[in-house]
Amino acid sequence: MTTRSELLAQVRVALADGVVLVDGPCGIGKSTLVESVAADARTRGEQVLTARGHRAERWMAGQALADLLSGELADGEVRALARLARRGKRVRTARGTRFLALLRRWADTRPVLVVVDDLQWIDAASAEAIAHAARRADDRIRFLFAGAAETVLGERAVRVAVPPMTAPEVVELLEPHAVPERAATRIHSESAGNPAVAIAVCTGRVRELVGLAWSRLSVPARDTVLVCALAARPSVPLLHRFGRPNADADIAEAVRWGVLVVDGDTIRFTPPAASAEVAITAGAAAQRRVHRRLSAVVTSAAEVVRHQALARPQLDLAVARTLAATARATRHLPDLAAELYLLAADRYPSHAVAERTESLVTAVEAGVGAGVPELVERAAGAVLAESPTPAHRVRVRTALVRHAGQSAPLMTDLLAAAESDASGSAGALAAVHLWCSYSATLAGNARDADDHASNAVNHARSAGDKRTEVLALTLRARASRLLGHSGWGAHLQAALAVPVQDTAGVLHLTPAYLAARFEAYDDRLDDARMALLAMLGDAETGPVEDLMGPLCSLSDVAAKRGSCVEAMNYAHRAVDVAARAALSPGPGWYAMATAELAGGDLTRAKSYAEHGVRTCAQEGNVVFRLRHLHALGQALTRLGETRAAIAALREIQHVESTLGHADPTSLRWQPELVMCLVRTGEYAEAERVVRTARDHLGGPRERGAAAGLDRALAFAAAASGDTEQALMLTRRGATVFAALGQPVEQGRCLLVESTIERRRRHYTAAAKAAGAALDLFTGIKARPWATHARIAAAAIADVGTTTRDLTATEQRVADLVAQGASNREIALRLYVTTKAVEATLTRVYRKLGLRSRAQLVRHLSGQA
Repeated sequence: MTTRSELLAQVRVALADGVVLVDGPCGIGKSTLVESVAADARTRGEQVLTARGHRAERWMAGQALADLLSGELADGEVRALARLARRGKRVRTARGTRFLALLRRWADTRPVLVVVDDLQWIDAASAEAIAHAARRADDRIRFLFAGAAETVLGERAVRVAVPPMTAPEVVELLEPHAVPERAATRIHSESAGNPAVAIAVCTGRVRELVGLAWSRLSVPARDTVLVCALAARPSVPLLHRFGRPNADADIAEAVRWGVLVVDGDTIRFTPPAASAEVAITAGAAAQRRVHRRLSAVVTSAAEVVRHQALARPQLDLAVARTLAATARATRHLPDLAAELYLLAADRYPSHAVAERTESLVTAVEAGVGAGVPELVERAAGAVLAESPTPAHRVRVRTALVRHAGQSAPLMTDLLAAAESDASGSAGALAAVHLWCSYSATLAGNARDADDHASNAVNHARSAGDKRTEVLALTLRARASRLLGHSGWGAHLQAALAVPVQDTAGVLHLTPAYLAARFEAYDDRLDDARMALLAMLGDAETGPVEDLMGPLCSLSDVAAKRGSCVEAMNYAHRAVDVAARAALSPGPGWYAMATAELAGGDLTRAKSYAEHGVRTCAQEGNVVFRLRHLHALGQALTRLGETRAAIAALREIQHVESTLGHADPTSLRWQPELVMCLVRTGEYAEAERVVRTARDHLGGPRERGAAAGLDRALAFAAAASGDTEQALMLTRRGATVFAALGQPVEQGRCLLVESTIERRRRHYTAAAKAAGAALDLFTGIKARPWATHARIAAAAIADVGTTTRDLTATEQRVADLVAQGASNREIALRLYVTTKAVEATLTRVYRKLGLRSRAQLVRHLSGQA
């Protein structure tokens, strides 16, 4: 997705062709973009003429032209042109010719940029004159327009569409409003990335936004938009069946005013709350009329029942029971089922309290699975306000725990109340302890997670609840492995041995999912991928929250397998699912960060990781906070910000040590930290990190983790001068990663080997290793790594010609200088005197044609 900075650069390049039209829906940021371009032009000393169309002034002939020239009214010719612009059609050609002549005269002294915003609202006389000049101007005069093109700008015009903002951009946009990142990502989804809509949602001005757009829509477009607002699943074919033959044009008009977005035949409101505002604006009578008509044209039996009920909003026991029965038959469409349950609850008479409560509770449970937070909150509030039974309260609160997603603090409060309600019921206590275990897992507290899971197992066995028992055993397996306990395998096997049918909404807690995750940890990537693909297929028709685990895990597996494009696709989908369902953005953003690290852009990877760290800190999610810190550490390392990378990675080290985590396979941060510590000369600390990680390794399932440590040790050995040991380690690591089918890690080993060979002054071998890494990265579309390998290969070629005459000692001293070491530090490292280092540097300067330490650093860093 194009960022705002990338878009600004795109417009600047396009202006070289002379005429650019910036297009996009209302509020997308066209004005901000053209203002930025105009400000840059002024900074460069160009003459900038600006005008902005206004709806009320489009009938004032020549007004826009007068605005363009308002800063130059002291010029007699300009005043004459302004008067001419207000005259009729008889002087149409003269207007354009005089305006162009004036622009050319100014362009003789400096470049001219003509900027017109809200092009659709400028008066016809000005539009004709500006279009005439734009078609005939030379390259000294450029034109930048924003808005709908109602004039013929000629073949020179380049159209640039302003894309929606990315989720991180919307998060940053809403930072002044103190919006939590989870809420900001939900607003990003609801606004479809439109900044004006995002601000309106954030500030509670949706009604004002809808009212403004409604006033600008034509009457036919309003009628079509009302049908969309009242339909369960608005689409263009539905509108045609309803009797809207010009639906496409009406929808395009609404899209231009920022009310709707269209994806194929599917139509949705931006924000979703706008549909309710549209319905209110139309009035109750119009709503009932449209619902009656829709009940005759929809093709789904469940939607027929829905529209018939909405056309008659009275209390009616028979209607309520029909709605509830239809909802039960519509479980495969949880969003529609949740709405039907809520409609049923609203239509039960006062004496049907038990049926109303059951419909509300089921609406909460279905709504959580559908990812419709407004409906969930409304139904849950109604249940808890009406003094239901403890069993109903437990069901609602455990459903709300699922609704809380990855937010541990929200879970804690809900579970405390649920535990009180569950007192005396083994089945209810089993459910509460299960979710307490999951909450502790997210908080990183594996010991508490194991204790709660054990209690859940015992209560579930007492209640004969096999489903909860299996899920609790799965959580025990996860906690035990994280703590380094050997019994995790027995727990997982016991869970896998019991078939469980109903796992809707809890896929991420099932033993099959955890087994696939462990296969990924143990580098059995093909097995993990096949299992996850099967789960994803099943999850497509279930609750939306079930999609997140397979999507994020498949992205992670794909990145490790070198399927970089596939990793990016899964990650994008995970981000979209989380935002639309109001789930935590943390898992999706971690998938995006790792996918960008493998095959995208390092700066974007850093941005996603930084936002993820903040989001997970806000939500108390330690698990994904550590993962984001790992991704951030990798991005910072590769961007050259070594000290910042060390800080991020040491935070992981501190948290894991505090919480007792002892599994080096799930989050392999140790090799990254070792390489950073070597770069800063902290060899003793690097050795301690390796030694601690080695203590927890053992067995063939940990070959990948061991190979990562080998690569880091090779880097350290090369830095200390033991190149033979370094080569042995890195080649061993490359062999392991090749066998495991992890080309990115294999290529990284080749890059380390290239560095080692260069230090040995074996330039041919160094070039061969760098070339092999480049071929590997290019083949799998690992763009950031391919760029790194390309630079390394070019540097080796350059080094081979510029430092061929250096001895091994001279090369070693030069490398240490490039790393920032002082003469005294170099002397201590090489066991020589400071005077010997100074003499060696003098010879290096002479051989390379340099005169100072700074020149040497620049010379070597440019090669690297």
